[in-house]
Amino acid sequence: MPPERRNFHKLCWVPVGHGSLEYGQSRVTLARDELVFVPAESTHRFVDDHAAPMTLVMAYFSDDVVQQSSPLTALLAELKKKFRDPFPQVKLNIYRRSGVRDAFKRMLAEQTRNDAESTAMLHAGLLDLLVHFLRTALELTGTHVGCDTSNCGACTILLDGTPVKSCTLFAVQADG
Repeated sequence: MPPERRNFHKLCWVPVGHGSLEYGQSRVTLARDELVFVPAESTHRFVDDHAAPMTLVMAYFSDDVVQQSSPLTALLAELKKKFRDPFPQVKLNIYRRSGVRDAFKRMLAEQTRNDAESTAMLHAGLLDLLVHFLRTALELTGTHVGCDTSNCGACTILLDGTPVKSCTLFAVQADG
């Protein structure tokens, strides 16, 4: 993949694998449980280690979003002050890892709530029921668990325009 330059910031988490982030003639090694910030207008590219390819979870945000959010403005100022390297990088411990994972899940949930036409990739366990996924991962608590036997209909939702009982479907079955 050739180097790219984008007009938005990237916050990238590596939950699996390793590789590197190349910029100019330099390279930053990335490994599991690392969080890296890529500033807007930075020419860069991600390169996988073929033995253990990286999975990257990314959040993108523009300067407009940063200027409208005082916590983001403070965070970017702190990152620039604390790190000399153009790409601040943080190694996560087990406690921080779950916090980052949950923060990315919340960002995806907000994205889907704020714009009905937006696309988001959400991850669910193979055996997670759709009703529980909607209530916990997406915090959409309008869907209720009533009887746990699919008789009452309290968990009914519209899936592609068709009413379905979300207690009878796995979350992965709602893909698409």
